[in-house]
Amino acid sequence: MREGPCSEGDQAAARRLMQAFGRFRRMDWHDAPEIAGKRADLALMFVIRRHREAGSPGMMVSEIGARLGVTSPTITQQIKGLEAEGLVRRLPDPHDRRAIRVSLTAEGERKVAAMERVMLATFGGLVEHLGEADSDKLAELLSRSAGYFRDRSHK
Repeated sequence: MREGPCSEGDQAAARRLMQAFGRFRRMDWHDAPEIAGKRADLALMFVIRRHREAGSPGMMVSEIGARLGVTSPTITQQIKGLEAEGLVRRLPDPHDRRAIRVSLTAEGERKVAAMERVMLATFGGLVEHLGEADSDKLAELLSRSAGYFRDRSHK
């Protein structure tokens, strides 16, 4: 991993990447009314839906936090807000009375399903725009980029 200055060509490429990442950062990805809400809350609900185990009463707060890279107290605050909106529920763990499991309510399931439909349509449109081969390349490059930044942050 580079620590010192880079060449002029690398600097120009680095600036182009910075600008591209900046444009994505400023985009409003959640403009569909079906998925209105805070990004962090939507991500939390999506994680619960995707990673719950079959037959499980939900996910533990620590599991959700680990998936999102967020502390348990932060997740707990989010859950309180989502619970007040009727989107998630907290239930005691059947195997550990001290632990709490979080699951989606029927309304939460509906919201996540709507979010998934909108996102699949949006990214399906991007696949049509770029083509399948370039879409696969983009997915690979974004995954490698995420790995680079993840590794860099754990140094």
